[in-house]
Amino acid sequence: MELFVAGFNAWNQLHFDDGQEGCRVVPEPADIRTFTPVLTDQSIDKIEAFLSYTKVHSTPSGLRSAGLAPEGHEVLSIVGEYLDESIQSEYLTAWAFNGVIVVYTKAIRSVQQYDSIKTFCTHHERTRSSLEPAQPVSSGSSSWWSFTFPDPIIQLIAYETGFVALSSKGTVYTWGDERYSACLGREVTDDSPADQPSPIAHLESLPTGPITKIATGSGTGTILAALTKGNDLYAWGQSPRAEPCRSPSIFPCSVSQSPLSSSSLPSPAATAAGTETKPSTSTSSEGAVLSSLNPTADPTPVDIADWKDIADFAIGERHLLALTTEGELFVIGDNSNGQLGLPGLERGTDVWTKVEVDDDRIKSGEAVITGVVAGPRNSFVIIRTK
Repeated sequence: MELFVAGFNAWNQLHFDDGQEGCRVVPEPADIRTFTPVLTDQSIDKIEAFLSYTKVHSTPSGLRSAGLAPEGHEVLSIVGEYLDESIQSEYLTAWAFNGVIVVYTKAIRSVQQYDSIKTFCTHHERTRSSLEPAQPVSSGSSSWWSFTFPDPIIQLIAYETGFVALSSKGTVYTWGDERYSACLGREVTDDSPADQPSPIAHLESLPTGPITKIATGSGTGTILAALTKGNDLYAWGQSPRAEPCRSPSIFPCSVSQSPLSSSSLPSPAATAAGTETKPSTSTSSEGAVLSSLNPTADPTPVDIADWKDIADFAIGERHLLALTTEGELFVIGDNSNGQLGLPGLERGTDVWTKVEVDDDRIKSGEAVITGVVAGPRNSFVIIRTK
């Protein structure tokens, strides 16, 4: 397998020393504006992309890192220090930008939430073999609580002020800050409070089957999406204009059947070769993939290139990638750092645009794109030779 990258690279976070020309660390790195190969291995298992650094887990090479992890990001690995490597796979963890951390224990289908990493540390014995609570955890505590799911959780992710969990049966649970109620994708009631895991009713009994994947913008965004077994994409989220946000660089969220448009994304002067749709010249206000969204809106189907079936998708701060079941790559949103892989667009596009990865094997049908991942301002495409 081979990893292609595009986008923000100020900290060399897209440069892996893989023996390939152009992949070495450089003193003043430039952004990468076209999808470029940077890493090869038998399999690429997991990509973790942050603003200033990237971690890639592959086989047989193992973990490789690029870029600079800022002080404070050790919180992302501190939970792992409590676990022996042999049992780390028995837990799922997620950390929201507001500092809240959750740990899901697979054996008992239970999630524990802590208002800070300090609270987590004070409630667990620091061992290399267990994450069992040092004392019973009761639901409703202001600093920490637990919740037991009826079915196993297979995916757990964080958005800016809360969390999303996906069960083995396709049920999507959300919980978090009630001020960002649209991120919950459900009505908040006494029986279904914002700060406790509750299912999203509108993602149940969908026409094309249960949900198989959930995603949000690199753990810091306020737009969320889910993919069904039958390859339909649904999105929901919070507009940065409706609620105070961490920064103005949150992915614009509005959901309609029109794609992302933003006043910060001017009309592009040119399009990349191979695009199927001409980028819009609209200068309408921010909000497209979720433009009709309001704080009580439900998850809404997303139309990509006349309702193409979607095999995979990824969300960045202000851009989104979608891989169709036919192996086509579509992108939308901000391109200020080249994260869309469209060098002809200085700022971005407000319509779904097809990207042709410049690789002879793909063009000849000898290789296919198998997955996509998004960092805050960069993109990753995984390619497999047939």
